[in-house]
Amino acid sequence: MDAEARFEATRAALATFTEQHVRTANCSYVMPEPGGTGPLSASYPKITHQLRENCNELTVTRYTIEWNLGFWFLREAENGRTYGGRVLEISGKSSLRRYLVKPGTTFEEAIYPAVDVTALHKAYPRESFDMVIAESVLEHVFNPQLAAFQAHRVLRPGGHFLMIVPSQYPHHFGPFDYWRMSTSGLKTLAAPFGRVAMCGSHRSAGLAALLTQPDYPDNLRIYPSRNRKAAAIVSEAPKATAACNDKKRCKRIRDSAAVFARRGLEPDGTPKKSDGTLRGDPRYGDLVVSSWLMAEK
Repeated sequence: MDAEARFEATRAALATFTEQHVRTANCSYVMPEPGGTGPLSASYPKITHQLRENCNELTVTRYTIEWNLGFWFLREAENGRTYGGRVLEISGKSSLRRYLVKPGTTFEEAIYPAVDVTALHKAYPRESFDMVIAESVLEHVFNPQLAAFQAHRVLRPGGHFLMIVPSQYPHHFGPFDYWRMSTSGLKTLAAPFGRVAMCGSHRSAGLAALLTQPDYPDNLRIYPSRNRKAAAIVSEAPKATAACNDKKRCKRIRDSAAVFARRGLEPDGTPKKSDGTLRGDPRYGDLVVSSWLMAEK
Protein backbone atom coordinates (compact mmCIF):
# COMPACT_ATOMS: atom_id res chain seq x y z
CA MET A 1 0.00 0.00 0.00
CA ASP A 2 1.50 3.34 -1.02
CA ALA A 3 1.57 6.45 1.16
CA GLU A 4 -1.55 7.99 -0.39
CA ALA A 5 -3.57 4.80 0.06
CA ARG A 6 -2.46 4.56 3.69
CA PHE A 7 -3.49 8.18 4.20
CA GLU A 8 -6.96 7.58 2.75
CA ALA A 9 -7.45 4.44 4.85
CA THR A 10 -6.41 6.31 8.00
CA ARG A 11 -8.57 9.31 7.16
CA ALA A 12 -11.60 7.09 6.56
CA ALA A 13 -11.08 5.28 9.87
CA LEU A 14 -10.65 8.48 11.90
CA ALA A 15 -13.70 10.01 10.22
CA THR A 16 -15.85 7.49 12.10
CA PHE A 17 -15.05 9.31 15.36
CA THR A 18 -17.78 11.93 15.22
CA GLU A 19 -19.76 14.11 17.63
CA GLN A 20 -22.90 12.00 17.40
CA HIS A 21 -22.88 11.05 21.09
CA VAL A 22 -21.68 14.49 22.19
CA ARG A 23 -24.91 15.81 20.70
CA THR A 24 -27.28 13.18 22.06
CA ALA A 25 -25.94 11.52 25.25
CA ASN A 26 -26.71 13.14 28.61
CA CYS A 27 -24.57 12.11 31.57
CA SER A 28 -25.65 11.70 35.21
CA TYR A 29 -23.86 12.28 38.50
CA VAL A 30 -24.56 11.67 42.18
CA MET A 31 -22.75 13.16 45.16
CA PRO A 32 -21.74 10.49 47.68
CA GLU A 33 -23.29 10.69 51.12
CA PRO A 34 -20.78 8.98 53.46
CA GLY A 35 -22.78 10.02 56.53
CA GLY A 36 -25.98 8.40 55.31
CA THR A 37 -27.99 11.61 55.18
CA GLY A 38 -29.12 13.67 52.21
CA PRO A 39 -31.57 13.54 49.30
CA LEU A 40 -29.96 10.48 47.72
CA SER A 41 -30.12 8.47 50.95
CA ALA A 42 -33.75 9.51 51.38
CA SER A 43 -34.68 8.48 47.83
CA TYR A 44 -32.60 5.27 47.64
CA PRO A 45 -31.90 4.10 51.22
CA LYS A 46 -31.12 0.48 50.33
CA ILE A 47 -28.75 1.37 47.50
CA THR A 48 -26.90 4.09 49.40
CA HIS A 49 -26.45 1.81 52.43
CA GLN A 50 -24.89 -0.84 50.19
CA LEU A 51 -22.64 1.76 48.55
CA ARG A 52 -21.35 2.97 51.91
CA GLU A 53 -20.51 -0.62 52.82
CA ASN A 54 -18.86 -1.31 49.45
CA CYS A 55 -16.82 1.91 49.46
CA ASN A 56 -15.67 1.67 53.06
CA GLU A 57 -12.06 0.85 52.10
CA LEU A 58 -11.74 3.14 49.08
CA THR A 59 -9.49 6.20 49.03
CA VAL A 60 -10.56 9.71 48.09
CA THR A 61 -9.59 9.34 44.42
CA ARG A 62 -11.65 6.21 43.84
CA TYR A 63 -14.60 6.78 46.17
CA THR A 64 -16.80 9.03 44.02
CA ILE A 65 -16.17 6.99 40.86
CA GLU A 66 -17.37 3.77 42.43
CA TRP A 67 -20.26 5.50 44.19
CA ASN A 68 -21.51 6.76 40.82
CA LEU A 69 -20.93 3.57 38.85
CA GLY A 70 -22.23 1.40 41.68
CA PHE A 71 -25.34 3.57 42.03
CA TRP A 72 -26.07 3.20 38.31
CA PHE A 73 -25.60 -0.58 38.26
CA LEU A 74 -27.60 -1.12 41.46
CA ARG A 75 -30.49 1.02 40.22
CA GLU A 76 -30.43 -0.86 36.92
CA ALA A 77 -30.58 -4.17 38.86
CA GLU A 78 -33.59 -2.90 40.82
CA ASN A 79 -35.29 -2.37 37.46
CA GLY A 80 -34.44 -5.91 36.30
CA ARG A 81 -31.43 -5.04 34.10
CA THR A 82 -28.19 -6.81 35.02
CA TYR A 83 -24.77 -6.74 33.39
CA GLY A 84 -21.85 -9.10 33.06
CA GLY A 85 -21.50 -12.26 30.97
CA ARG A 86 -17.98 -12.89 29.75
CA VAL A 87 -16.02 -9.84 30.94
CA LEU A 88 -12.55 -8.74 29.81
CA GLU A 89 -10.82 -6.52 32.38
CA ILE A 90 -7.98 -4.65 30.72
CA SER A 91 -7.22 -3.09 34.08
CA GLY A 92 -7.04 -6.38 35.94
CA LYS A 93 -9.34 -7.25 38.82
CA SER A 94 -11.70 -4.38 39.63
CA SER A 95 -13.99 -3.68 42.56
CA LEU A 96 -16.72 -3.14 39.97
CA ARG A 97 -17.05 -6.92 39.72
CA ARG A 98 -19.51 -6.88 42.60
CA TYR A 99 -22.00 -4.94 40.47
CA LEU A 100 -21.86 -7.28 37.47
CA VAL A 101 -24.39 -9.83 38.68
CA LYS A 102 -25.73 -11.31 35.45
CA PRO A 103 -26.02 -15.10 35.99
CA GLY A 104 -23.00 -17.02 34.72
CA THR A 105 -20.67 -14.00 34.68
CA THR A 106 -16.96 -14.80 34.34
CA PHE A 107 -13.90 -12.54 34.29
CA GLU A 108 -10.69 -12.61 32.30
CA GLU A 109 -7.90 -10.30 33.44
CA ALA A 110 -5.62 -8.71 30.85
CA ILE A 111 -3.01 -6.41 32.34
CA TYR A 112 -1.91 -3.56 30.08
CA PRO A 113 0.69 -3.32 28.53
CA ALA A 114 1.30 -7.08 28.73
CA VAL A 115 -1.94 -7.36 26.75
CA ASP A 116 -2.07 -4.46 24.29
CA VAL A 117 -5.53 -2.88 24.18
CA THR A 118 -4.72 -1.59 20.68
CA ALA A 119 -4.00 -5.14 19.47
CA LEU A 120 -6.73 -7.27 21.05
CA HIS A 121 -7.17 -9.05 17.71
CA LYS A 122 -3.90 -10.88 18.43
CA ALA A 123 -5.26 -12.35 21.65
CA TYR A 124 -9.03 -12.73 21.28
CA PRO A 125 -11.49 -13.75 18.54
CA ARG A 126 -14.10 -11.38 17.18
CA GLU A 127 -17.30 -11.06 19.28
CA SER A 128 -15.94 -13.11 22.19
CA PHE A 129 -16.90 -10.88 25.16
CA ASP A 130 -20.04 -9.29 26.62
CA MET A 131 -18.15 -6.50 28.37
CA VAL A 132 -14.73 -4.87 28.20
CA ILE A 133 -13.55 -2.74 31.13
CA ALA A 134 -10.67 -0.28 30.68
CA GLU A 135 -10.14 1.30 34.09
CA SER A 136 -7.37 3.92 34.29
CA VAL A 137 -5.88 2.50 31.10
CA LEU A 138 -6.64 4.75 28.14
CA GLU A 139 -4.50 7.62 29.42
CA HIS A 140 -1.53 5.28 28.91
CA VAL A 141 -2.51 4.20 25.37
CA PHE A 142 -0.80 5.96 22.47
CA ASN A 143 -3.81 5.50 20.17
CA PRO A 144 -7.09 5.44 22.16
CA GLN A 145 -9.18 5.52 18.95
CA LEU A 146 -7.62 2.21 17.92
CA ALA A 147 -8.32 0.85 21.40
CA ALA A 148 -12.00 1.73 20.94
CA PHE A 149 -12.06 -0.09 17.58
CA GLN A 150 -10.45 -3.13 19.18
CA ALA A 151 -12.95 -3.19 22.05
CA HIS A 152 -15.78 -2.91 19.53
CA ARG A 153 -14.36 -5.87 17.58
CA VAL A 154 -14.15 -8.29 20.54
CA LEU A 155 -17.61 -7.37 21.88
CA ARG A 156 -20.71 -9.30 20.95
CA PRO A 157 -23.77 -7.38 19.68
CA GLY A 158 -25.30 -5.65 22.68
CA GLY A 159 -21.96 -5.78 24.55
CA HIS A 160 -20.59 -2.91 26.64
CA PHE A 161 -17.28 -1.02 26.75
CA LEU A 162 -16.71 0.69 30.11
CA MET A 163 -14.02 3.40 30.17
CA ILE A 164 -12.77 5.17 33.31
CA VAL A 165 -10.10 7.85 32.89
CA PRO A 166 -8.49 10.73 34.79
CA SER A 167 -9.40 14.21 33.64
CA GLN A 168 -6.83 15.77 35.97
CA TYR A 169 -4.01 13.82 37.57
CA PRO A 170 -0.25 14.21 38.06
CA HIS A 171 1.95 12.58 35.43
CA HIS A 172 2.35 8.88 36.19
CA PHE A 173 3.87 5.92 34.40
CA GLY A 174 2.06 2.93 33.04
CA PRO A 175 4.58 2.73 31.24
CA PHE A 176 3.72 6.05 29.50
CA ASP A 177 1.20 8.78 30.29
CA TYR A 178 -0.36 10.43 27.21
CA TRP A 179 -3.90 11.70 27.76
CA ARG A 180 -6.44 13.39 30.02
CA MET A 181 -10.07 13.11 28.90
CA SER A 182 -13.47 14.58 29.72
CA THR A 183 -16.87 13.03 29.12
CA SER A 184 -16.91 14.78 25.74
CA GLY A 185 -13.67 13.02 24.81
CA LEU A 186 -15.08 9.66 25.91
CA LYS A 187 -18.27 10.29 23.93
CA THR A 188 -16.08 10.79 20.87
CA LEU A 189 -14.24 7.51 21.54
CA ALA A 190 -17.66 5.85 21.79
CA ALA A 191 -18.65 7.06 18.31
CA PRO A 192 -18.29 3.61 16.64
CA PHE A 193 -20.79 2.22 19.17
CA GLY A 194 -24.55 2.37 18.89
CA ARG A 195 -25.28 4.38 22.02
CA VAL A 196 -23.94 5.67 25.32
CA ALA A 197 -25.55 3.66 28.11
CA MET A 198 -24.09 5.70 30.99
CA CYS A 199 -21.54 8.44 31.59
CA GLY A 200 -20.49 11.00 34.17
CA SER A 201 -17.64 12.99 35.67
CA HIS A 202 -16.35 13.86 39.13
CA ARG A 203 -16.01 17.62 39.43
CA SER A 204 -14.18 18.65 42.60
CA ALA A 205 -12.13 21.74 43.39
CA GLY A 206 -11.05 20.10 46.65
CA LEU A 207 -9.63 16.97 45.04
CA ALA A 208 -8.08 19.02 42.23
CA ALA A 209 -6.27 21.04 44.92
CA LEU A 210 -4.95 17.85 46.53
CA LEU A 211 -3.58 16.72 43.20
CA THR A 212 -1.46 19.88 42.86
CA GLN A 213 0.27 19.62 46.25
CA PRO A 214 3.87 18.34 46.40
CA ASP A 215 2.92 15.68 48.96
CA TYR A 216 -0.16 14.57 47.02
CA PRO A 217 0.63 10.79 47.17
CA ASP A 218 0.20 10.84 50.97
CA ASN A 219 -2.88 13.09 50.81
CA LEU A 220 -4.57 10.77 48.31
CA ARG A 221 -4.32 7.82 50.68
CA ILE A 222 -7.11 9.14 52.87
CA TYR A 223 -10.44 7.38 53.29
CA PRO A 224 -13.78 9.24 53.21
CA SER A 225 -15.27 6.55 55.47
CA ARG A 226 -13.03 7.64 58.35
CA ASN A 227 -11.58 11.06 57.48
CA ARG A 228 -13.64 14.26 57.65
CA LYS A 229 -11.51 16.10 55.10
CA ALA A 230 -11.87 13.30 52.56
CA ALA A 231 -15.60 12.97 53.26
CA ALA A 232 -16.06 16.69 52.63
CA ILE A 233 -14.15 16.45 49.35
CA VAL A 234 -16.23 13.60 47.92
CA SER A 235 -19.45 15.24 49.13
CA GLU A 236 -18.60 18.54 47.47
CA ALA A 237 -21.17 19.78 44.98
CA PRO A 238 -19.82 20.72 41.54
CA LYS A 239 -19.08 24.43 41.50
CA ALA A 240 -18.35 26.25 38.30
CA THR A 241 -16.22 29.36 38.65
CA ALA A 242 -17.77 32.72 37.91
CA ALA A 243 -18.81 32.65 34.28
CA CYS A 244 -17.24 36.03 33.57
CA ASN A 245 -15.76 38.99 35.35
CA ASP A 246 -15.34 41.49 32.55
CA LYS A 247 -17.11 42.50 29.35
CA LYS A 248 -14.72 40.74 26.99
CA ARG A 249 -14.99 37.48 28.88
CA CYS A 250 -18.78 37.69 29.05
CA LYS A 251 -18.98 38.28 25.31
CA ARG A 252 -16.68 35.32 24.61
CA ILE A 253 -18.86 33.02 26.71
CA ARG A 254 -22.06 34.26 25.04
CA ASP A 255 -20.49 33.73 21.61
CA SER A 256 -19.45 30.19 22.59
CA ALA A 257 -22.98 29.41 23.78
CA ALA A 258 -24.32 30.59 20.43
CA VAL A 259 -21.92 28.24 18.62
CA PHE A 260 -23.10 25.36 20.84
CA ALA A 261 -26.73 26.18 20.01
CA ARG A 262 -26.07 26.24 16.28
CA ARG A 263 -24.45 22.79 16.53
CA GLY A 264 -27.34 21.37 18.52
CA LEU A 265 -25.38 21.24 21.79
CA GLU A 266 -26.41 22.51 25.19
CA PRO A 267 -23.94 23.60 27.90
CA ASP A 268 -24.86 21.78 31.11
CA GLY A 269 -26.42 24.04 33.70
CA THR A 270 -29.19 21.74 34.90
CA PRO A 271 -29.88 22.24 38.63
CA LYS A 272 -29.89 19.51 41.24
CA LYS A 273 -32.88 17.16 41.10
CA SER A 274 -35.04 16.34 44.10
CA ASP A 275 -33.67 12.77 44.39
CA GLY A 276 -30.05 13.96 44.67
CA THR A 277 -28.92 13.20 41.13
CA LEU A 278 -27.33 15.79 38.87
CA ARG A 279 -26.47 16.13 35.23
CA GLY A 280 -22.93 14.84 34.79
CA ASP A 281 -21.65 16.94 31.90
CA PRO A 282 -19.20 19.64 33.08
CA ARG A 283 -20.20 23.28 33.15
CA TYR A 284 -18.00 26.24 32.37
CA GLY A 285 -15.21 26.48 34.96
CA ASP A 286 -15.74 23.05 36.59
CA LEU A 287 -12.58 21.29 37.76
CA VAL A 288 -13.04 17.76 36.42
CA VAL A 289 -10.83 15.14 38.06
CA SER A 290 -12.18 11.93 36.51
CA SER A 291 -14.67 10.79 33.87
CA TRP A 292 -16.39 7.55 32.92
CA LEU A 293 -18.58 6.21 30.12
CA MET A 294 -20.12 2.91 29.07
CA ALA A 295 -20.84 2.44 25.37
CA GLU A 296 -23.14 -0.24 23.96
CA LYS A 297 -22.44 -2.03 20.69
